[in-house]
Amino acid sequence: MPPQSMLETQSQLHGLNGEADEIALSKDNLFKLLSNRRRRLAVQFLRDQPNGSLPIRELSDLIAAAENEIPVEEVTYKQRKRVHISLYQTHLSRLHSNGIVDYDSRSGNVKLMPTSREFSQHIDMMAADELGWGEIWLALSAVCLAFGVATWTELLPYFGTRPEIAILVLSLVVCVTAVWFYLSSIQIQL
Repeated sequence: MPPQSMLETQSQLHGLNGEADEIALSKDNLFKLLSNRRRRLAVQFLRDQPNGSLPIRELSDLIAAAENEIPVEEVTYKQRKRVHISLYQTHLSRLHSNGIVDYDSRSGNVKLMPTSREFSQHIDMMAADELGWGEIWLALSAVCLAFGVATWTELLPYFGTRPEIAILVLSLVVCVTAVWFYLSSIQIQL
């Protein structure tokens, strides 16, 4: 986005006293913003700063290093430039228009806005979900398979003589996991 239009967007976001007005993120906007890793990384790196701001060049270096899984010192000009261009042309303007960052194109400084709290909370929820549902369902199926094999080979003799109890136990485990999955998906939707 050219500097002119970025500045026009900035002026739309600021009230009479110069402070950014609160911008309510719709679910759709929030999920669109969260869908891009560079935007998530930008916010995470800005949050790590004591003053919540970085020059775009340093932010580009950090994101390029994270994407290429290398130390910041090893980031090449080409890697940094690729990230810098996408931040400048796309990502910063989207984060800015949604009140998450303030980008001053003249100084090249990107600053996290107080209105970014909601966005940051969703990033934290995504990061806290260390074990994804794919892994949970895979582990559950492995446990059920092991239980079935142990019952069939009579390592669990009680369940071998009472198959209805074995089926009930497996059904209960799957049901509890399904309820857990349902409740966590409702929490994400809120």
